[in-house]
Amino acid sequence: MSKDGRRSLIHIVWEPERQAYQVQFEAEAGTSHDVVAVLKSITPEHREYEPETRTWRFAASELDRLRQIALEHFDGALLTRGNLTTNLHTGRIAEQLTLFA
Repeated sequence: MSKDGRRSLIHIVWEPERQAYQVQFEAEAGTSHDVVAVLKSITPEHREYEPETRTWRFAASELDRLRQIALEHFDGALLTRGNLTTNLHTGRIAEQLTLFA
């Protein structure tokens, strides 16, 4: 939880078919504009935004910057690649099982 008691979450998901990271986040209204400004600081050629789904996508080369943003600006920060999800704050890895392939 942040210093002022608000919770925020970012989820970074690798999309192999696009060779890009999809980013979705939840933040309190007062902080969401700050987060958007930080995301927009990434080179425009390396990012895109879909307003209908509120989804950001970033080039694979931006992963280190995305991790840095996640750790600095979010209480909860998850990175998913395939069926493995890593909590970026704790390093804990969880495996998601596939029931149907």
